[in-house]
This record gives sequence, structure tokens and C-alpha cells, in this order.
Amino acid sequence: MIKGILALFRSGLIFNPMVMLGVLTGFICMATLEDERLKALYTNYNLYILMFLVASAYVYFFKCVYFQGGYRIDWKETILSMIGHFFMLVLSFIFSMLFVMVVSFGGSETQIESEKQVSADLQKLQDDFKKQQQEIQKNYEAIMKAYDMSVQ
Repeated sequence: MIKGILALFRSGLIFNPMVMLGVLTGFICMATLEDERLKALYTNYNLYILMFLVASAYVYFFKCVYFQGGYRIDWKETILSMIGHFFMLVLSFIFSMLFVMVVSFGGSETQIESEKQVSADLQKLQDDFKKQQQEIQKNYEAIMKAYDMSVQ
């Protein structure tokens, strides 16, 4: 797996803006969204339309292909480049999410169990604290009552 990641850096593919954007959005989505929202996001066709528009704008403004003279756009090659950059964006988005899932595999179940245990311990501590607080309040009231009787 490390050889594959190193190959991405050596080939320069990882420095393609569409790949970087896909990896970044994939990592952000996996870090911030819950499972239900994540599924709703990647099953929504509007996301892919947005990705196609971003890839198309990038190609049109920065990677447009021209005919031999350099003054007319070769629309066939430009559209093929737009489609290629769109697929780079989508695949890097999906594979970065898969990478995060593989790296954190199994951690969520144990994390949920440990969170439940911590929550139960915290609840027990809060209950003990409330009991101690009530006992201290009763002792304080008893001391104040005894003090009032001794002063009178």
C-alpha cells in the first residue's frame, strides 16, 4: 500500500488539482459526515453534476486544447479532457473515502463500546456527586440549625 502511495507522488498524479480536490473532499466528507448523510451525499446525482461542472471549468480555463495554429479551440479534445478530469475527480473522491475506511477499519465498533463504557462511568460519577452534594447540604443545614439553637 505504501509503494502505491509513493508511486502517486513520484508520477506527479497526486499533484493534479482535480485529484487533490477529490482527495481533500473525500477526507473531509469521511471526517465530518455521519454514515447516513455520507450515503445520501454520494448517491445524489447533484454531487456528480457539480463535480463535472468543476472539472469542466478547470479544463476550460486552464487546460483547453487548441488546434495547430493556437487560436481555435479543439472542442472534441477539450470535451474528452473534461470527461477525463471529471473521472479523475470522482475516482480520487471515492478512493480517498475508501482509504479512510480501510485505515480506520474496526475502530468504530470498539470506539462505540468504549464510548458507552465512558458514558456509563460518567453517569455513575455524576450520580455519586449528586448524592455527596445532598449529604453535604443536609450536614450544613444540621450544623446551621444547631448553631442557631446555641446562639439563642
